[in-house]
Amino acid sequence: MLTKKVDLWMSRVVGRTWPPPQFNTYELALIEEDPRNPYLIDKLKTPFPDGPPVTEDLFHPLHVKELLCLIAMAKITEHSPLSIHPTPIAFTCRQGRKLWHNATGAQSKFYGTLDEFIGYAEDCFANRGKTLVLGVFNHLVGTPDRFESAYAGHHRGRSRSEYWANACQQKFIVIAVHKVGDRQFDVKLFDSAIAMTRLTGQEAERADAREAERETVQLSIQIPDHVWKVDYMERIERAFPGGDTWRGGHIYPGMRDLCWLQSELYMSCAFVWALATGELDINQLGGSSIIA
Repeated sequence: MLTKKVDLWMSRVVGRTWPPPQFNTYELALIEEDPRNPYLIDKLKTPFPDGPPVTEDLFHPLHVKELLCLIAMAKITEHSPLSIHPTPIAFTCRQGRKLWHNATGAQSKFYGTLDEFIGYAEDCFANRGKTLVLGVFNHLVGTPDRFESAYAGHHRGRSRSEYWANACQQKFIVIAVHKVGDRQFDVKLFDSAIAMTRLTGQEAERADAREAERETVQLSIQIPDHVWKVDYMERIERAFPGGDTWRGGHIYPGMRDLCWLQSELYMSCAFVWALATGELDINQLGGSSIIA
């Protein structure tokens, strides 16, 4: 169970006691499993409901989960047509999560799988009256074997989880499954890499500077962006057929005024925030099979 500190934060900032009724047992389990969540109140810089929280730990690999949980806690109500999967999706199945267990210092257990996201979305549509389900897909660059080899040569006394937190390379997309009819769904992919390339001036310079601070390790020849993104999208389309598909990335309404578009991680969460607040309408993202 979350600590009294988080319960107090929920009451003061979100205006609800724990556990809030808008979450089911699956969502609560994912929110409560992360030991970092009880300490979020000490790191919040931007209070809700004016904007998503930005913490000092800008690039911890699991910071995306903190943001997703907090956005969901602040903006999802019992009657919201939207649901947010509170854990980033990093693997297609449980076996992938197991393979990364040692390389991540056991942190892979805090990531979801594609199978879990599909089951979650199906339940949201069939049993909870939801019409839009969002998931952040968090691609881990490299392979577990190569990461462990890199750790053996570069750990400098750090634990596996500490080394992974500092050296992990990630890519992010957001997939939105939108129910538009009986067993008919639009699948929309927000590509944070496309949006990042459209940043100019100071924002782009800040993004480059922050990324340059991270320790990088050449883990493997990287899988081209379009390969893993298309693979995820095609799997979602097979599970939720019948509608349009769309892939794109812009600084949409509800995102431009946010002060923290510093990386693909934050760009993805800004997109989730814009949809959760209603400042961006999912129907604005249209067209069949286009990259915009």
